[in-house]
Amino acid sequence: MARLQGLMEAAEPRRGAARAYRGGLKRLLDIVVVLLAAAPTVALLVPLMAIIALDGRSPIYVQKRLGKGGRVFRMFKLRSMVAGADEILEAYLARNPEARAEWDHSQKLKNDPRITGFGAFIRKTSLDELPQLLNVLKGDMSLVGPRPMMLDQRDLYPGAAYYDMRPGTRRLPAGEPSATRPAFPSAPSMTPPISGRCRWAPIWR
Repeated sequence: MARLQGLMEAAEPRRGAARAYRGGLKRLLDIVVVLLAAAPTVALLVPLMAIIALDGRSPIYVQKRLGKGGRVFRMFKLRSMVAGADEILEAYLARNPEARAEWDHSQKLKNDPRITGFGAFIRKTSLDELPQLLNVLKGDMSLVGPRPMMLDQRDLYPGAAYYDMRPGTRRLPAGEPSATRPAFPSAPSMTPPISGRCRWAPIWR
């Protein structure tokens, strides 16, 4: 009994630190990092946006996502797809049963006909996510958190743990949750079990 009491007392400082982190320290760190990165981020975005806009369309892509508390927010990205991307996708999936199965399984395609050549580059380098720093500054997202959920993916992410935190611009590698590495889904098909999500939700929200 004394040993158990000692273990509980030893763990109390860690619990206090976790409460402080959730209570506002993580949000403060997000803001500080975004402000420090603002100048180099703008320097990168200007030429990237100019290249993307050469086709006469907006270089910024806006999509609705689900955030903390189930609130819908507008997530910003550099546009990496061609005009009429939704129609192109549906036609492609209708002609390719294997691609349809791949899409239904993971909501992703290894060979996506919608993505431009330059779009493939900015996706591979994650440069398309730079505008999401504005979402972090606004409080819609955090620098690190779960994958932002699309409005039609609620059934793929059962449970309530997702809604306890802000989605992240960067996700930790998918895998089994542990005391030192929580598990974040990198795709709907890799969603960890509810018990796993409940173990990391209090840490990263």
